[in-house]
Amino acid sequence: NTAQKELDNITKRLKSAVASRNQAPSALDALVAATPQDAQGTPSPAVELAKYRLEVAEGRVEAMQSLVEGLESLIQLENISYKAYQDRKAFYDATNPQQKAKAIESLSQLLDRLIAWKNVAENDISASAADLSKLESRAASITSEDPRFSLLNEQRAIKSETLAMLQRISQMVTAQHKLV
Repeated sequence: NTAQKELDNITKRLKSAVASRNQAPSALDALVAATPQDAQGTPSPAVELAKYRLEVAEGRVEAMQSLVEGLESLIQLENISYKAYQDRKAFYDATNPQQKAKAIESLSQLLDRLIAWKNVAENDISASAADLSKLESRAASITSEDPRFSLLNEQRAIKSETLAMLQRISQMVTAQHKLV
């Protein structure tokens, strides 16, 4: 199963991201302890960069967790077609009105789930697209020599991957909705 292989790959990436995130706070603390602040108490640029690195590491973990949840959703969505088939078959094989009503109710519940799933996916796509747009604007405002540039690109890549997953879920929900 393709989704299961992707899930295994993302799970490995998540473990790596968690390890990096867990190391980032101690690196930041060590840098803060070793780096003096200026007269106004402003942290050094190195400390600010380390804080940003920590923020990116936390975002990477959240994104990987979101991708895992997305792939699990795709697997669940694949199973809906089988359930819909069973319900339709039960409807056609029904010998009395109660059995037909039960099959129709089950199909209606599937449809309601798909509608709710589609609404959530569309809202998540909008939010993710807005976040990506903000990152794109930020990237346009700094040069490639800026030490934050690679971290910003990493954030953009992570957000793009999350957006692509949400779009896949939305497409699968639409396909399953048509099927039901």
